[in-house]
Amino acid sequence: MAARRGAAPRPKAEPSARARSAPRDPSAGSGAGELPERRLGSMRAAWLIVLIGCAHPRAPVPTAPPGRSVSIYMSADAQDPDVKAALQTIRDRTGDPTPTTGLSEDAIGYVDDRRFIELAAGGELELPDVPRSANLDSLVVEPLGEPAGPDALAIVQCTRAPALAASLADPRALVGRTVEARTVGGGTARGTVKSADDGGLWLEDNGRVVRVLGERIESLRVAGSGSGLVRCKVRGAPGKHLVRVAYVTGDVSWHAIHRLDVDVDDSGAGKATVRTGFQIDAPGWTGDAQINLWRGLPGAEDPPERVWTGAAGLGEQVTVWSEPREVPAHLISVYRGALVQPGESETDAYWRQQSDGDVRTWLVLDAQLPIGTALVGVSVKGAPARVIPGILEKGGATTKMAMWIDPDLRGLRIKTYQSGDEHGLREHLAWSVSNLSDHARDVWIEEELRPVRRHRVLNAKPKLDLEDGWLRAKVTVPAGGLARAACDVLYDL
Repeated sequence: MAARRGAAPRPKAEPSARARSAPRDPSAGSGAGELPERRLGSMRAAWLIVLIGCAHPRAPVPTAPPGRSVSIYMSADAQDPDVKAALQTIRDRTGDPTPTTGLSEDAIGYVDDRRFIELAAGGELELPDVPRSANLDSLVVEPLGEPAGPDALAIVQCTRAPALAASLADPRALVGRTVEARTVGGGTARGTVKSADDGGLWLEDNGRVVRVLGERIESLRVAGSGSGLVRCKVRGAPGKHLVRVAYVTGDVSWHAIHRLDVDVDDSGAGKATVRTGFQIDAPGWTGDAQINLWRGLPGAEDPPERVWTGAAGLGEQVTVWSEPREVPAHLISVYRGALVQPGESETDAYWRQQSDGDVRTWLVLDAQLPIGTALVGVSVKGAPARVIPGILEKGGATTKMAMWIDPDLRGLRIKTYQSGDEHGLREHLAWSVSNLSDHARDVWIEEELRPVRRHRVLNAKPKLDLEDGWLRAKVTVPAGGLARAACDVLYDL
């Protein structure tokens, strides 16, 4: 079936994944973990083909060795309508109105797993480590490098088997399963169970077989045991086969964490040493993989941006670090007087009516960093560093973070509702900033406008810049003096 945008989905999916050529990760090259340096302009179409599980022409036989490649996409906007539409298509096909397909609206994982399997006589293949969150409608299993013929491996049908129950009661039930055993003293043993008896397990990991005594095992986690195995009916000769297992999954995520060491002079200009870590959550998996982390979702207006790639061990929670780098940094003074109240409606005449007078020092980095938590140490003119925890905020081509309240500056914000009806409203905004220090200070006044259909700024004094829904004006406050700014805003609701 040729996938095309706008094609009506079938009313209900079959309850299994059928044999078809593998969906391609939009970030993947010709081999496992191989990534292009350019962005792909047709991300939307490529990802929707993956999501709705339509057939593809058979992919060329890759030359990559066995191994797992995992791409994790985190959305900058969980309300992306294109992603919601794609997810709804899957729910319509599976007949499941709830988000139980393993796909969330702010994170999507794509797994490309090349592995050797040992096919026994009887025409059934077990895949023990496909996680519960995998979308079975997107599952593809295909042989690699096998010539066509009656003995070539062919997948007939895949279904999810009943949950693996009571496997620990009978150790022999673990044979062939991938496990992680935690032992006395805090050690860990991972691998595929080759044999088991009442005395313990024999585990194979990368060709090395080790014995784990049962009396030393404190806990045992079985990959894929949260929802049972995936079993596939197959045709082909018994023996060893190289296959590609690919699927879309949820229950994966990454979050950026930063450590910043900032040195500035008395004017507030300097540099920052940035160390960025990525906390990866991939529960239910064990073993190494080539990881690709992306900011943005396929199908969104802007193509995803890769923020980190490298090899890492998967597990409940893993943190990887990029190389440190230096970026220009400076401190500025910002007055944002509006108080944000939870549950406010942007059409309410008194939206963000309340104000405070705090003027804060902000750190601005001339670089785009992944948004996340940060621990920042700031040293001014070589003084001992002042350490501040916070959250980075995107600011166009920069990244910034609120630091501390400036004791010498004080702001005043007055917001006045003027008129309005169900079609629009008009309000007046006025700000002033006072300076108690003995020298002039530059202060940025910033105000977020209502997120409505359209807005116009009138009678601005001084001139105000409007960018990404924010009003910004730079004022110079004299020593011991006051600076003012004002405007009217007309909203179309």
